[in-house]
Amino acid sequence: MRRLAAATTAVALAILTGCGPRAAKAPAAADAIVFRTTSPAEALAPLLAEFESANPGLHVRLEIVDCPPDADTLLAARAGGPRPDLCEVPDGPLPRLVATGRLSDWSAGVADLRDSLRGWPACMVGESIYALPWRLDAVTLCWNPQLFARARLDAHHAPRTWDEVRQAAVRLAALHGGVHALGLSVDDSTGTCDDFLPWAWSRGGGVCAGPHDSVCVGGDENVAALEFLAALPGAVRLASRETLQAEFAHGTLGMLLADGDSWGAIARLPGAGRFAAAPVPAWVADSSQGVTLGRVVALASPADARHREGALRLARFLSSAHCQYALASTSWPMLPSLAGCRGRVDAGRDGTASLRAAVLARARFAQPTAQWNDIRRAIGAAVEDALRGRAEPGAALATADSEVVALMGHR
Repeated sequence: MRRLAAATTAVALAILTGCGPRAAKAPAAADAIVFRTTSPAEALAPLLAEFESANPGLHVRLEIVDCPPDADTLLAARAGGPRPDLCEVPDGPLPRLVATGRLSDWSAGVADLRDSLRGWPACMVGESIYALPWRLDAVTLCWNPQLFARARLDAHHAPRTWDEVRQAAVRLAALHGGVHALGLSVDDSTGTCDDFLPWAWSRGGGVCAGPHDSVCVGGDENVAALEFLAALPGAVRLASRETLQAEFAHGTLGMLLADGDSWGAIARLPGAGRFAAAPVPAWVADSSQGVTLGRVVALASPADARHREGALRLARFLSSAHCQYALASTSWPMLPSLAGCRGRVDAGRDGTASLRAAVLARARFAQPTAQWNDIRRAIGAAVEDALRGRAEPGAALATADSEVVALMGHR
């Protein structure tokens, strides 16, 4: 552990790598609020110093983890130290934690923030709030104007409807040099599901008819979306996310869905050409724009935290406009959860931040259910089976529907 001095206070920093301890020199105060996060200490330290200065008697011990831990290890004590009081929770473990009662109920403590922040559906069960949305991201269509120009397509406007995607796919697939029109990730079936859901949502489909309603994975709208993707003329490229990013950067892939992390990874690749962002294409022209997948990084306190009140106070502070915009000015790819932040985000890093902030208005988030990641795997496997020709779209999704019914315990 080392100490980072800032202003009149200090933040104790316990650095952990690979979700294990890296160094430990001086113990933090026994009454410190333990804040576990993957976010950079250099950006957080001055903000935590402000918090301590404004809250005499409250001290923060910052624990940095290098990898997003799973739900079980996220809340556990590390290296014999205390359990965390406040955690940054990525959207992998978030649905399970929100749904299983392992987080403090913050309903009364954050109710006044409901109108000022976005991303609440991922943090709530019914009207009960178990986490505070801190940073958000949205998937957009990543497209290559130069490749579109080669295919004699409009290089100034991305496809806005499914018909335009189909027309672009025909032209792009006809190019020489192993060019594909649209990439879908298949290195992990959860990623395949995430690539499919925006198409399904834009067609009116989804996983359930409502948060606690019947499963509709095998519904007509989902089948229509999968049939659309499967019928693209030899244009869909199935590969790992890393491979798709490399092919896009090198000009052999015309389109893929990408969040901020993917945009950044593409931009950093050697020889990456010019690329652009656009909303997910809509099913038909009069539906405004497609529905996108939203991602959430939340702040939450374990139900058995020692300093729950202090953790809630710290979470509210970190969600303030002052803190969120200060963090948005760093290299973090995600966006503030503040409503109406579009004009205040730094779009200079990859040129997509402003658009990603704008499309968050039509974003849907992971359902807070303990089985969410298993549900994603079932849907993703069905999508891959259909796109590889191993099953008809309707049959593949019917199989996934049965699996999801079994996972959720209701029809």
